[in-house]
Amino acid sequence: MSTIVDAETKPSGAAPPDLPWSRLPPGAMMELDLTEIEESAISHLKTASSSWLSSFGFATLYAQPPATHAWIRLGEQAQIKKVCFFFEQQWKWRLKRVHVFGPTDMTPDEIMGLLRKRHASFATISCTAVDDMARWNGPWHHRSWRPVNEDIIVDLPGSESEYLCSLGRNAQTQLPYYLKKLQKELGSKYAVISLTGPQIPSATFQELVELNRARIVRKGVSHLWEAQHVRNRLELARTCGLFCGIRRGDELLAGTVSYLHGNEAYFVLIGHRTDFDRLRLGKLALWLTIQRLIQLGFRRYHLLWGMSSYKLQLGGRPHRLMEVAVFGDAWAAGLWRAERGAECIRNITQRVARIPFSVGRKLSAVLRPSTASSHSL
Repeated sequence: MSTIVDAETKPSGAAPPDLPWSRLPPGAMMELDLTEIEESAISHLKTASSSWLSSFGFATLYAQPPATHAWIRLGEQAQIKKVCFFFEQQWKWRLKRVHVFGPTDMTPDEIMGLLRKRHASFATISCTAVDDMARWNGPWHHRSWRPVNEDIIVDLPGSESEYLCSLGRNAQTQLPYYLKKLQKELGSKYAVISLTGPQIPSATFQELVELNRARIVRKGVSHLWEAQHVRNRLELARTCGLFCGIRRGDELLAGTVSYLHGNEAYFVLIGHRTDFDRLRLGKLALWLTIQRLIQLGFRRYHLLWGMSSYKLQLGGRPHRLMEVAVFGDAWAAGLWRAERGAECIRNITQRVARIPFSVGRKLSAVLRPSTASSHSL
């Protein structure tokens, strides 16, 4: 652990004496190795971030690779005023990169201080909102950015009826209809469940992951939740998670997992039985999750990751997430931009190469019925 003291004033109050930063003055900055600090310090780090996407739990358990260090600035009474979690890695051309889990309250100058401390060439900051981009403006050789994902945000009102009235006419009609259809088809055989934190059983979490895996694989897409991801994210869910689902006896039909942080919730996983698609169980499970969050007093729901029509139908508003790059020198900036350009060319080439296969599949689908008809004659 190391410290940079850039304030001359003395602490006006004392933090608990067992904390590594207890005796430092306000304004001091300190780097923490997350593998070495005690649980008492971790408890302070867990509550220091305003967004779950930059929190201790996200950075150390949800994200891969995980954070290994924290960079903090102290406020009055040696309390943590700002924190960012990060890991570092050797990038191309032997450049050292620091990756910061954003959004971050750190200023560009504070990030530059981190680069100097770690002897790194540049930093990348994930999940920075477009609304926060103004403070990252700068010359090309100092900073750059690119869109990487989208956060679909639902502002939650004070009541379920108020929420339903805020939706479009189709959603106002369809959502109650889906619920009535479920009640009619399954009767008393189904149950809606809501579990938080340690109430979430490992088996139920795993069951939902497998439902999601089946849904993703059916679309021809690789499922990204490997075994280690599942273990870590289950551990996190049993700390700050919300599970909402629909069961029929011992069988999970549909469900969602969200992570709770302050008065906001973050949706990360959905799954449902594909043989019940006619009941729209996925959308129904997400609506029931939103109802539960309103009951619990949450004010905002982040539907991660990326755009989907069902998220918009449930009142979501798209917010683009950016990756910001902060460079220590013009050489690093030039190499980073060259790599981004090469990556763009590779992506375009891959898309062009897939066009013949896509056209072939469509032609096959068109010709198959006529072929079957000719054989039947």
